[in-house]
Amino acid sequence: MDSPLESAFLVAATQTRMLQLKIGKLKDWQSSLTDFCKVLNSVSEDTRTYLLDVHGSELARIKYALVQHKEPVFVSLHDKIFTKLLNMKKRVPQHMTTLFESFIKGITYFAWQQYPKDEIPIYHRLNSCGRGADDHRDRNHICLPKMTRPEKSRRRALIERCYLERLIFDEIYRKESIHEEQDKGHQYRLSITKEDFQSCCNGWDLNVEVGYTDNHPVRLVVKRFYKGNLKSTETYEKTYSFAPNGNKVYDQLVTCTRETAGTILYNVQSFQQMGAWKKRKE
Repeated sequence: MDSPLESAFLVAATQTRMLQLKIGKLKDWQSSLTDFCKVLNSVSEDTRTYLLDVHGSELARIKYALVQHKEPVFVSLHDKIFTKLLNMKKRVPQHMTTLFESFIKGITYFAWQQYPKDEIPIYHRLNSCGRGADDHRDRNHICLPKMTRPEKSRRRALIERCYLERLIFDEIYRKESIHEEQDKGHQYRLSITKEDFQSCCNGWDLNVEVGYTDNHPVRLVVKRFYKGNLKSTETYEKTYSFAPNGNKVYDQLVTCTRETAGTILYNVQSFQQMGAWKKRKE
């Protein structure tokens, strides 16, 4: 990548994050975006495509920040950078959305699960929450008294995965957006999902904690409660390395631990292969 473009992009990305942390100035952000736009306009289309491939998540963060500002100068910068030069005309995932998808790979999301590419976040795939339509919920997340045992087991697995992933996304959203809550629509869907889970899995509830290292999520702790009593704790540990462009990339393997009633089980799995829980050999 051209050095002037790299420098201009990093300044714009830095000013965006500073503004989101409420430690930056609007005029400095505007100046950095103006400079970035000028340099971006001076390079080839191949170079712009490379920038998008390498820094897609950070560009999505900048785009999301820009659309929050309705002043003409920011609307103009958004259109020039993301519509004209980068050709990002369609809705793109926010930074936290792509981060969430990468994080749950090999934990709750696996390669063979169907994923509608036009739906984000990833929990909208059919093997989890679906697209949010009421008919999908009625057919997959609602347990009825006269339902057969196999059908109830199928629905329990789906609603549990859906509820767990919505909880994880909510946790990441709060941390990545400086503890701001999701909009009322997403909060409502989360509350409905919780009700469906507790109805289908009578007496059970889940609690999740996402642990960070160097501002990057690497650990998921899932606690399962039955009638208020802790029954099991699962811990999923991910590691990462640095790509040539400096971005953090998760390694393929996930180390898993489950503690239930004094018994500890272990597991190693990946996005391509779900593992089996085993006792450690003495």
